[in-house]
Amino acid sequence: MSKADARTARKQIEPRDPQETLAFEARWLRPAGWAALFAGVLPLIATIVQVIVLQDRPDDVRTAVTSFQALDLYAAGDVGAGIHGLSADFAIFRGEQVVGLAITDVLPSLGILAAAPAIYFLMRAGWRRRPAFPGWLLWMPLVGGVVYGVGNIAAQVYYGIQFADFLDLPEALQTNAAADDVFSTLRDAPGLQVPVQLGMLFFSVSLAVAAITGMSVGLITRFMGIMGIAVVILPVLFQADSEGFLQSFWLIALAVLLLRTGPTVRPAAWGVGEAVPWPTRAEQIEQAERERNRRRAEEAAANEPAPKPKAKTGQGGKRRKRRK
Repeated sequence: MSKADARTARKQIEPRDPQETLAFEARWLRPAGWAALFAGVLPLIATIVQVIVLQDRPDDVRTAVTSFQALDLYAAGDVGAGIHGLSADFAIFRGEQVVGLAITDVLPSLGILAAAPAIYFLMRAGWRRRPAFPGWLLWMPLVGGVVYGVGNIAAQVYYGIQFADFLDLPEALQTNAAADDVFSTLRDAPGLQVPVQLGMLFFSVSLAVAAITGMSVGLITRFMGIMGIAVVILPVLFQADSEGFLQSFWLIALAVLLLRTGPTVRPAAWGVGEAVPWPTRAEQIEQAERERNRRRAEEAAANEPAPKPKAKTGQGGKRRKRRK
């Protein structure tokens, strides 16, 4: 690599000017905080709406039949084509509650759209202090948030139209077979699912990068950094937090951090425009040892007796002998 290329590479990884960083953050700190707050609250509202709407969902116990009853139904119909059962009831329920169920899916999508600028802000604040990743990665939360949000909203509109069309069928045609056709159509719609999954992948990666970068430069605490990583890992590895409660809690905590005012309410890195990493365990032990030594020295100095005053020599003291 030539000297010019080496100078260019070194320039790219240098932190940005602290004053410019502080000016950028002063302009976008509160908008990013409000965006994070909305992103954390909207999924919680969706969960409440979902609980209310699903109270009237079909009861599979009520619609269950015995084996002999099922054989009679199959004997009377064309291999179940005329059977009106749980699948049909569920499709009818989705058609009747299309607005409420759409709200439960659209609100989290709007939450992802609101979270995208907040994650972008945290990533950019960390990148300006320590550019440890390529600059183009900064746009990943915005791209992922828009693709997921718009794609999921479009998917929910399409689902609602399908179930509404099923509800408009004559009652004799609202059978299990017709309902299964609707569900199969929705499952076999890669044009809707692929953008949604791709957008969520981009958003999840950017959230993990923001958490790691913010923790490494001292913008967020280690607890928030580890929690941000857990928000991404738990649903993938352990199928946990499927409702997004942990993500909502993390976003609300980020909003509280960004919206607080005062010189000492946020970590020191926010006030200087530079990276102020959290001390390592070894540094904490060393600092605690220095503090103990300092206190011991102060206590020893306080307990040490005061020195006795020296006796003053008067003018009538011994004279120096003269040489003969």
